[in-house]
Amino acid sequence: MKIKIDNNKCKNPDKCMKCVQVCPAKVFVLKPIIEKKNAYAKEVEIKVVFKDMCNGCMECVEVCPEQCIRLKF
Repeated sequence: MKIKIDNNKCKNPDKCMKCVQVCPAKVFVLKPIIEKKNAYAKEVEIKVVFKDMCNGCMECVEVCPEQCIRLKF
């Protein structure tokens, strides 16, 4: 299964976090965006880190207000 997040559509991941909270398998995490080595992150984004744990329940897709998440089976 593939999990795709469109981070361009995901405008406020640190405030929303609905996908992170609803996922029973805890597939998603909030990660800092670091553009340069030894720099501090100014922004964060949602990342898929445990894709093998995904059971395909689609709760993340249903709860996302911006329709940023797609699953391919």
